[in-house]
Amino acid sequence: MASKIKVDQIQTADGTGTIALQNQLSGMTTASLPSTLLSSQMPTGSVLQVVNVSITADASTTNSSYVDSGISATITPTSTSSKILMVTSFIVGGSSGASGYYQVKKNNSSVIWTSGRHYMSGDASVSPFTILLLDSPSTTSATTYNFWYKSGSGTIYYHTYGSGSDGNIILMEIAG
Repeated sequence: MASKIKVDQIQTADGTGTIALQNQLSGMTTASLPSTLLSSQMPTGSVLQVVNVSITADASTTNSSYVDSGISATITPTSTSSKILMVTSFIVGGSSGASGYYQVKKNNSSVIWTSGRHYMSGDASVSPFTILLLDSPSTTSATTYNFWYKSGSGTIYYHTYGSGSDGNIILMEIAG
């Protein structure tokens, strides 16, 4: 048996007044509510979608020119006004005394982020590598973020966290 609440008035929280109900809500059913909330109906700053790419392979280079690491993540924005927030978590490293530089390219062409020189200390040293990057792609086409790197000296690599622990790239579409 369905329950019903019947009231003539609702008192305001501070007790200074009442709200009279005279069938203002009549006809409201779950069928009149939207079954899907469109991204265009979300307020600015809302997270519209999240893409998480697990990085399980290592990549290394001794090249002194930037090379593609093969590590990337793709998202298709729902609006041209959206922003893409990128969060990465993996390890960069190198041989003892090595140094390297790291880049993020959009669609394997335009550079949108470059690191300073990253120095390694000790034998086969590694360090956590996190990038927080906000991009405005101004498109509703698939957009890929590619990771490039080069050696300043020695062998440089992207490296996952090891057994059972992968690196991640998280892309979040933020309503603009």
